[in-house]
Amino acid sequence: MSIDSGPPTPPGTRLATPRSASLEDDGGRIASARRALSRAGVDGEVWVRDAQRAFARFGSGTLTQHVELCEPFAMVRVARGTRLAEVTTDAIDEAGLVDALHRAAALAAHAPEDPGFPGFAGDDGEAGSARPFPSRFAARTAAIDAGERTSIVARVLDAIAAAGLVGAGGLETRAETTCVA
Repeated sequence: MSIDSGPPTPPGTRLATPRSASLEDDGGRIASARRALSRAGVDGEVWVRDAQRAFARFGSGTLTQHVELCEPFAMVRVARGTRLAEVTTDAIDEAGLVDALHRAAALAAHAPEDPGFPGFAGDDGEAGSARPFPSRFAARTAAIDAGERTSIVARVLDAIAAAGLVGAGGLETRAETTCVA
């Protein structure tokens, strides 16, 4: 069974997600992370992942569960000289990132020296740029909503039942944004 009946989405195409347009131009995640670094006034880096997942599970020939999840996650690292600390959070907005950076800075002050720490990537002043989405990403698949997902599973279950069999399995869709600043 193919969910995406069209051609692959061209590289660089920006996509909409169920929560908002958070994948359009990375949802401003890189700019927000850079502002957080600037506002926190620390030597650090921010890694953000924002994922939206949905899953329809079926067993004994019927739909048994439908779940939609938002999975925000950020990891920040801060250096004070060669002392490093890392903090994780699910608050991926600018204020949440600033708070995490401040907490990491406070922890770094008490961390042991790491003489092998070479500094953060990009410390040479070169700003990174957003990478285009890989061509394997299918906008049609990412855009499937709860009703369509359960409809797809129902059609499969109907075909299985018509053959005199009992079906079990699941259908998951996922859209994810990842950025580093």
